[in-house]
Amino acid sequence: MHPMANNRITVNQYRQYLKSGNQDALKAQKTNPKEFKLEKGKQVVHDGIKFKSIMEGDHYLKLKLLQQSGVIKELNCEPIYRFKINNVSLGYYKPDFSFYRIKPNGIDWEFVVQDKKGRNGKGNQNPMWRIFRMKVKLMKALFNIDVEVV
Repeated sequence: MHPMANNRITVNQYRQYLKSGNQDALKAQKTNPKEFKLEKGKQVVHDGIKFKSIMEGDHYLKLKLLQQSGVIKELNCEPIYRFKINNVSLGYYKPDFSFYRIKPNGIDWEFVVQDKKGRNGKGNQNPMWRIFRMKVKLMKALFNIDVEVV
């Protein structure tokens, strides 16, 4: 069995595997499953919509109240933005929410895209965080939309 078959070994375990040339070196040390796994929050459902975390569901309820009070309108959950240049698909991005928010002048509306993140500054080394930052830059470059991280 190859050491990366389950994607749950440490660098030291892999080095030991390479030195020994057998699987016993991997079994000698316990692996830390959180090292490569993405942490998932507890899912919650509001108004028949499934949210990835309690925090995201709570944010939806706040936005729903703002919509009922008239501060925002056209609230959408997980809209899809497809990245395409010269007929080449580069992927897609599904932020948590999009809506129109009334500007401070009280007359005009601005389009807002929000993504709820639990650890704004702590995930910089996480590959998923790097992908997220790249998608935020693509949103600005292709659609001129600034994503608000809340």
